[in-house]
Amino acid sequence: MIKNNKIKMIEEAVKFAEDLLLILENKNTNETISNIILPCLHTAKTYVEVKMFESPEIKINLSKAAIETSYLTDRNPKYAPLYSKIRVLLEEFSQI
Repeated sequence: MIKNNKIKMIEEAVKFAEDLLLILENKNTNETISNIILPCLHTAKTYVEVKMFESPEIKINLSKAAIETSYLTDRNPKYAPLYSKIRVLLEEFSQI
């Protein structure tokens, strides 16, 4: 149950980030999401899928995604919902 819920939360963040890519016109932002944020989310998801909930890689990758998303949010508040989703994920995995 915990596994499925956490995977679903990560998938929602991934979907949100992918949807942002469809409407972005800024090449740098697009590259940040494509090359940093999404790979970090996918890596975290992989560790959850194989039930390695206590792996530091989950928190490391979610932290990296949160940092990059916070930079985007500082430049444009429309990225705040993505940042919020990633922060919630980070908090969820910090409780494990």
